[in-house]
This record gives sequence, C-alpha cells and structure tokens, in this order.
Amino acid sequence: MKILIHKSGTASIIRFKNFIINSYSKVYTGSSIFVLAIKTALIGENIFPIIKDQSESARLAGFGSLFPFSQDVFVHNNEKTKAIEIIKKYFDHMFN
Repeated sequence: MKILIHKSGTASIIRFKNFIINSYSKVYTGSSIFVLAIKTALIGENIFPIIKDQSESARLAGFGSLFPFSQDVFVHNNEKTKAIEIIKKYFDHMFN
C-alpha cells in the first residue's frame, strides 16, 4: 500500500500499482508556465490535479536532464469532462 500526497495537501491511498493509471486521465501536456496556470484554474473549481514533472523526477533520482521536459496534468476520471471544459475556457480567454 502507498500513500500519494497531492500538492493540494490531500492524500490518496494506493493499493495496486496500476490503480493511479486506471483512476486518473491525462488532460494536458505542456510547459510549466501553462501547467501552473491550469492547476490554479482547476483548484479554483475544486478539482485537484496531479502534476507529473519528468525533469523533477529525473533530478530527484540523480540523473538530471539537458533539456526541460514538458509537464503532464492528470485529473480523476470522474472530473475529466469538467476539467477539459475549464482548460478550453482558460485558453479561449487567454488567446481571444
């Protein structure tokens, strides 16, 4: 059993290795600047995303990287539709 601590401070108990893969969906991949803005927008709507940062994972493992990787935003499957609408609304507002 593992305990996953989200950046929002909430925790999830993970019993199986593939549990997180089956329960969460990737809704966005991009630069850390956009990911931070999307994370803030989602939290404002009570959706707490999980951010996967391959550069930070590599750094913590002692490998590092020559170029920055993009970050991935995951949300729980129950919140996927609402999260995608919020992300579309964010980009429509930003670029129009």
